Amino acid sequence: MKSITLPIPTFRNRYVVLADVLLSAAAVLGSYALRSELNNTFFLYLPSALWMMLAVIAIKPAVYYLFGLYRRIWIYASTNELKLSLAAVTTASVLVSAVMSILTTARLFVGFPRAVLVIDWILSLMLVGGVRLIVRLLAETQAKQNAILIR
Repeated sequence: MKSITLPIPTFRNRYVVLADVLLSAAAVLGSYALRSELNNTFFLYLPSALWMMLAVIAIKPAVYYLFGLYRRIWIYASTNELKLSLAAVTTASVLVSAVMSILTTARLFVGFPRAVLVIDWILSLMLVGGVRLIVRLLAETQAKQNAILIR
């Protein structure tokens, strides 16, 4: 008797790139919201948040690409990929910090809470790692469902 295997849906890395861009922007807004507790200072810092969001959207996906995060097949991710993600997020955050320091020195905006850099790093690490963990969990769940259907 022939065994029937159902194809596991593949996740295209372009969707991971899109998720990284959107979640990186969300991490910036989230870091400002957490730092300011959504009081009046949130709106005072909004210009710097927009500049930081532009820097993050330009820098983080490029760094993640250079670290090879988009060449991986995340359904087979292991602790090595977790370490790679940590290094990529940290490097990208350091570069964003440098850019924001330069922009602050150039006085393109008034006020910049430095705590948002640390909060952004933490949120980015959770979100970037979370996307990849979700991809892996969905693939494992699909594989288990396929194994049950075959029996």
